Amino acid sequence: MKPDHLFTEICFEHYNVYVPFECRRCGKRCRTYTPRIAEDTLEEIAHYLGKPSYDVRFIYEERYKKRYRSDALPCPFFKGETNECGIYPLRPECCRLYPFSFGGGDTNCQAYRRHIRIVSAIKKQDQYRDTYDSSFCPNQRKKPIPGHKWPDILYQFMLMETSYLMILKFIRINTISTRGFGTPERYSYSTT
Repeated sequence: MKPDHLFTEICFEHYNVYVPFECRRCGKRCRTYTPRIAEDTLEEIAHYLGKPSYDVRFIYEERYKKRYRSDALPCPFFKGETNECGIYPLRPECCRLYPFSFGGGDTNCQAYRRHIRIVSAIKKQDQYRDTYDSSFCPNQRKKPIPGHKWPDILYQFMLMETSYLMILKFIRINTISTRGFGTPERYSYSTT
């Protein structure tokens, strides 16, 4: 799974269900948080932005220091007019894993609260053993959803008023058989 794809893994006794996280790209966290960025990464960021490293380091350090002295300030690399990250390919790990990177999840994030409701609904399908999110997912052995369970799980997911794209992601993440995930027997879905 690509590191940019956030998900929750629900471990049942005989199978796993993966619930993708769908970011709404609201920029709410980026407007109020400046992440810690390593010196060498700031050099890469300067190169990426085509700006002198001194300027990038100065702007970043000033903003980072102010976060302790004043109200919440936006990340210096956040483009507020478009709600985009100006350094998206180089963003720090805490940003890549947000909202999962904030002590078990940031409940101030509306999309995260919705994600938790979906996970809770799917957990009711069967007795689950454990739940992991993208920031810590130790189970490297993927266990496919049995064919007789798949329709109920998919139906429960669709009841949560998810978008069409989200449904496709859910199907894809749970049915890729040749790459370690199991395709539910008797069920095959095209997501392309």
